[in-house]
Amino acid sequence: MGAGDDLEESEPKDASQGDDNEGAVSHIDDAPDSEDVSFPGSLTGEVFLEAIGGSLWANFTALYAWSADGRSFQLTRPKYSAKDNGRNKGNVYIKLKSAADTGWRELTSDNGIQDGKWHEINATLEVQGNARLVEVWFEYVYDIYLGDDPHIYADKTYRFVPSAPTITGPSGEIATASITVTGYGGIHGAGWITVHNADGDGLLRAAEIKIDGSWTAIFDMPSGLDTLTYYAIQKVDTATSAKSNQKTIYRASTTLTEPAANAIVRADELVFKGRGAPGNQIWAVFPNAGTELSERVSVNTEKTWEARGKLLANGPWLAQAAYQSGSGPIRYTEEHRSFTVLGKPSITRSTANKEMSFTVYGRDGIEGASVEVRLDVIGRPVGQGTVASNGSWNARVEVPPGTISLVAEQTYQTVPSGLSTAQAFKVRPPKLTDVTVTTPTDTSVKFEGSGYTGSTVQITVVSGPDAPAPGPVPVNGGSWNTTATNWPFGSYSVKAVQRFPDGDNGWIDSQPYTFPVNLRLPDPTDITYTPVYRPVFSGKGFNGATVKILNPDDSPAAPERTVSGGVWSSPASAEWGPTFKRQVKIRQFKDGQESPTWQEIEVTIPPLAPVMHVPVENGLSPNLSGTCWPEAVLTLTFSDSATEHPVENNNGTWSFRRTEPFAPEVTHTATLIQTAAQQPSPPAQRTFTVATPMRKPVITYPAPSAEVGRVLTVRGRDGMAEASMQVRDAQFQTELGEPKVLTADGEWSVELPVLEFRPYTIDAQQTLRGEPSERSETLRFEVVVLPPEFDVPQPGGNLPRSMTLSGKGMQGGRVDIWLQGASEPLIEDVFVGADGWSADVTLPVGETTIVARQRFEGRPSKDTAPLTFNVVPAAPFIETPATDEPIGRRVVVSGFGVPGDTVTVKLGDATHAVLGSSPVLEDRTWSVTVEFDLPGGLYGLMAVASSEGFDSADSPVRSVVLGTYQPSIDVPVTGGWVDNPVRFEGEGRPGVGRVVSWFNPDQVWASDLNVEAGGWQGGASQSLAAGGHWCRFRQIITDTADGATASDWVESGRFEVRPH
Repeated sequence: MGAGDDLEESEPKDASQGDDNEGAVSHIDDAPDSEDVSFPGSLTGEVFLEAIGGSLWANFTALYAWSADGRSFQLTRPKYSAKDNGRNKGNVYIKLKSAADTGWRELTSDNGIQDGKWHEINATLEVQGNARLVEVWFEYVYDIYLGDDPHIYADKTYRFVPSAPTITGPSGEIATASITVTGYGGIHGAGWITVHNADGDGLLRAAEIKIDGSWTAIFDMPSGLDTLTYYAIQKVDTATSAKSNQKTIYRASTTLTEPAANAIVRADELVFKGRGAPGNQIWAVFPNAGTELSERVSVNTEKTWEARGKLLANGPWLAQAAYQSGSGPIRYTEEHRSFTVLGKPSITRSTANKEMSFTVYGRDGIEGASVEVRLDVIGRPVGQGTVASNGSWNARVEVPPGTISLVAEQTYQTVPSGLSTAQAFKVRPPKLTDVTVTTPTDTSVKFEGSGYTGSTVQITVVSGPDAPAPGPVPVNGGSWNTTATNWPFGSYSVKAVQRFPDGDNGWIDSQPYTFPVNLRLPDPTDITYTPVYRPVFSGKGFNGATVKILNPDDSPAAPERTVSGGVWSSPASAEWGPTFKRQVKIRQFKDGQESPTWQEIEVTIPPLAPVMHVPVENGLSPNLSGTCWPEAVLTLTFSDSATEHPVENNNGTWSFRRTEPFAPEVTHTATLIQTAAQQPSPPAQRTFTVATPMRKPVITYPAPSAEVGRVLTVRGRDGMAEASMQVRDAQFQTELGEPKVLTADGEWSVELPVLEFRPYTIDAQQTLRGEPSERSETLRFEVVVLPPEFDVPQPGGNLPRSMTLSGKGMQGGRVDIWLQGASEPLIEDVFVGADGWSADVTLPVGETTIVARQRFEGRPSKDTAPLTFNVVPAAPFIETPATDEPIGRRVVVSGFGVPGDTVTVKLGDATHAVLGSSPVLEDRTWSVTVEFDLPGGLYGLMAVASSEGFDSADSPVRSVVLGTYQPSIDVPVTGGWVDNPVRFEGEGRPGVGRVVSWFNPDQVWASDLNVEAGGWQGGASQSLAAGGHWCRFRQIITDTADGATASDWVESGRFEVRPH
């Protein structure tokens, strides 16, 4: 405020003066929705007033707080702001009106700053509250340069709203009709708390508020309600709080919970359970009839009850709970609970003996239930059945013999009834089904068979000759046997039964098994014969009996024999030879009796193996011979062929020689089989070999009249494996070197010792196993100094300008080389060593022809044939990029070469696509800028030098990793200023990257930067010099989406680093 400002003249009039000022309070209570009235949700908040006058404005804000009873209102941390005009002598005035009026108070000291910003004032204002509202008035005197300072105003009313109380209980089920509601948050001495029904907001009871703010309200459950939801509100003077939290309560009801609906309950386990009011008498009844189904019990303090049921009959039932409070009326639950009672079944008694499988009958079942019959005590199930509609049932059982005790249990819808009373039955052992009868001696009979272990078998003679029965015999391990003695021959009827103890010193007999026994002379048994040309027949028989062996026409096949010691044996009357299914019949006779039947056998005797004598040599096919069965058919085979050769049988002898010769010096096998009586014999075999005929060798190298060197290998054909080959000087009849043993048939070679310079005439001879061949035809040749040989170059080949010529020659000799047509040698007097000869020379690029000759001990050779080859540039060397170095779409390939050559860079794949060319400079360097239009991945680069139309060999392939994907550098931004340490950010694909200097990529600014789907970031590991910089970024790619493993380089824009 400037000098001469008058506050009183500028102050707005009070509401009591009847002014129409918008800040007046007279109309606030009638307009609760006015925008100048605040309705806070708590006792604290923020005051905000905006004063506007023409183009001028000023704002005021502060924190406010009501006391809990609304009797005090306080402003703290006031702030103001005013339109900026560069001056600082404004004035802030505040006035509070509620139960009292503070009047206008200046919060500044004529030093209000007018810069458009907020300024905090260290002041606190407080006024006595009326527990309803407070009026906050704001006046700002705006400091201007010339003229009177303008006054601008604002005001707003803030209402008092008490805090809502909090209910702590009760909730849920209540045990009594009287309800005590408790809570906290009451305002002692000022507040008034009432509890209300949430359904209609009806008043239930006013609460008593204690000094600590806790409160209590006691009332009864409203008539006719089982469930109540309630809340509370608090009033201070005329101000009302918001509603408290809600709680819901309900009374305990009487219920029947067990048996569960439609449950199946065992009759001896029937129990009724439920819930109810503590102290009430309660029991179960049959609905509408009132028949009590259980004992009467009282509901316990836990509001539960349990009553033991009475013994009810099988079948469906209904129940409801009856209850009584004191001497009050008996009430009933509404539900009629249905359930089924399941009783124990009973077994019908029977005194008749039973088989081990029989039917048990019973009653007292529920229709549809399954019944299981078990052995008493043991509990093992033995049968099962199903209950019929009348409650009866039956079950087929499988039980052991003896006196047994059975029990039954029925199961209805998976619920078992419990075991019935036990019932006893007598069960007989099984009837015997087969008895084996044998006669160990002339007068004894043995009975045996299978039976039931634990039983006793008793045999009785029903009819026949007078003979004693054998004694009873126990069955052990499922079998039994007993022997009767002194039985005469005759026909008997015999009965056998199994007996089992009944547990009371008695027996339970099986059904009888009756069978006949006929005692007569038995058939001979175990008849066999020996399969030889004169067979021997043998077998078992009755001692003293005579055994006859006859042919089908009843003629004797072998002499009769008497049985002794139970056996007999007789050889055939004559030699039979090979035999096939010849019929023979055998029977025994004694004391005018004969065995029941003729025993017929078939005799089959296979032929023996024929005899093969030792083979007799006869050239390449030996003579074979031997003996055989006179009537046999002979078949001969050899191991080198599958062909079968028929052989003539000359009444027991044979001979054979194959017309086809056998392979010499290998083992052969001859196999002979004779067939007689429709049967093949075992084979007869002999092994043999035939000798190899000697072959005359043939010399194929050197050619007749040839000129050869002193070191010579003679070659030929028609050699024999394992033979010793010897070359001879036929002129002087002396051997040339040592003989050589050949390892295979056909071609052969023999290395001769160093020969003299002269004409030779030679022949060859081979010796095998001491047997010499005929000498070969003679061969004439001459030993001379041969022309040298070129290994490098090869005709039509390529060599670089500076090259090494090499070849072979006579060790110790000297080699001279000429350019074709030249009068002087290009290279002369090159020494020939053990590894040949070599000489270095430099020639111009172009097609070149050379010849050479050799000298040895003064003897010259003839000239070599002219050899034409190409002199080409040397292959260039690639220096950069390095092997397996990552590169981008644009890369410089550089290296070294020969000045004047042109270097072409190509792809190292099958296409050899040309990527660019460059001349080699005088400092021997070259470089080619290559731009790729290929997907990322592993590639090879190679270089070729060219000059005068000739190309060098390809340089070694240089492997590089092409990265076509380009990440981004987003930070630093182009043209931006940054501080050390510089931070880098950008986008990329998953992997690891690094940031380097744009000028020197070996200077790494940030390494091992993780690149994720969200990008990459990192700081420089060193401080950068102040000034302008660029950076480059490249990453390794790990997502394998397209096979790429590295990215291209990406370069940032220029950024500036601030001075330190």
